[in-house]
Amino acid sequence: MHPFLASRIVRRLHRELTARWPRRVNGGLPQAFGKALADLGIRPNSQVLLIVDENALFAALPAPRIGGMSQGRAGRAVVEVALSAIGETGLLALPFDPLSDPKKGSHRRTLFASEATRPHGLASAAMAGPDVARSEAPILALAAVGKGAKELTDGQLGAAPFAMGPGSPWAKLLHRPVRLVMTRTPATVNYGLLLPVHLRYSEYGRPAFFNRAFPFRVRDRNGREREVAFHLHACPFQPHYDLAGYADFGRFMDHLDDKCELYAKARIGNLELVACDFAAQYRACVEAMAEGNYLEDARYW
Repeated sequence: MHPFLASRIVRRLHRELTARWPRRVNGGLPQAFGKALADLGIRPNSQVLLIVDENALFAALPAPRIGGMSQGRAGRAVVEVALSAIGETGLLALPFDPLSDPKKGSHRRTLFASEATRPHGLASAAMAGPDVARSEAPILALAAVGKGAKELTDGQLGAAPFAMGPGSPWAKLLHRPVRLVMTRTPATVNYGLLLPVHLRYSEYGRPAFFNRAFPFRVRDRNGREREVAFHLHACPFQPHYDLAGYADFGRFMDHLDDKCELYAKARIGNLELVACDFAAQYRACVEAMAEGNYLEDARYW
């Protein structure tokens, strides 16, 4: 059995077996997360793109036998800690996937309205608060809280056929002093490594997408219904749109770090967090492309 398929089966079995018995989260997690952010250089006025494997984060500290926090409460507490770290003049952005299976959503042509979606994970916790902005696209969406959040999240539909293309929130992040902070696990997708595929597609030397764009019916912020087509990443051995099986993000990050020393590191219990300058990571990816090294190659290294 192929290792990617085996990994997918194991993760699915784990979810099924643990779904009925929600884990409790160590009450010290929010404080430990705040300390890790400080160690990674997050200060008031920082602009942060936070990408988290929530299951790994909640399991980073030993779960208590009695007491502790629910996962929902822990998620809200982690978001509150991040917002406190960046202060009133900072910005916090979080990625989320509005559709669990965008290929199926495309074929059904059901109407997608961003205001009706209920994202999972920390993005959901952030959206429970006031003054939250979100992009409108059915894939690779971005939620943001803080100064300039509305301006950041506007324009993703106009970036079609690439959800992270020119004019998208993701491309706008390159023109801000954004600090990427993410958990370091196999399930964590480093969305910043996908940017060259979208922004420099004509130069990209690997078949990263399916051979056609997938059409979606979308209702925009003005209430207009329109059809927008987006390219989806081709993810081998994955029945759904699971980018964790698309490439080995960890190996490619190690490759970039060996060359450019991009990543700072901090720990929460048994979990490693990494941080880097978002634009510097993009430039390192472009330099790697020029040398013939691509994200997809890391699966075979």
